Amino acid sequence: MTFNELNKVWLECEISEGIDLSYQSLRRWRKHVDELFGIIIACDSKNRYYIINMTPIKYRGFKECYKIVACGDVKPETIEIEVYGSYVNCFRALPHHESQKEIWTGENSSIFSFRVRPTNYFCGELLMAGDKIKVLKPKWMVDLFLHIHEKSACLYKNC
Repeated sequence: MTFNELNKVWLECEISEGIDLSYQSLRRWRKHVDELFGIIIACDSKNRYYIINMTPIKYRGFKECYKIVACGDVKPETIEIEVYGSYVNCFRALPHHESQKEIWTGENSSIFSFRVRPTNYFCGELLMAGDKIKVLKPKWMVDLFLHIHEKSACLYKNC
């Protein structure tokens, strides 16, 4: 199978959103394709791609996943976060997931909910917001973020 043939198959999949697959994306995500689609892609020295152990190509349980990350056994959960200040506008303008909903709006903050599989990648994206967000639900995630932020603060306080 050539890259162009592979790209045609990709474009038929709804997660492609009609956007062509780039060589760089394929090289980066090739190892995850087996988990997402149930296929293995091999590449020879002439950049020809081969599908090995092919099963019907459709994604498996990807809807609640965050970005293009295989979720494995992580179960979907409803996550609620409070977003502060000008970061609220960022969340409105660039939703983090198709399930994102603004469920409360205040003067200087808003609460958003997501129905996602809370993978390490998703949690990392939220942690990058620093003090601009606060996790409200689920409890285990509140405790995790509190622990991470306390540990980070200790680095500055020499605890």
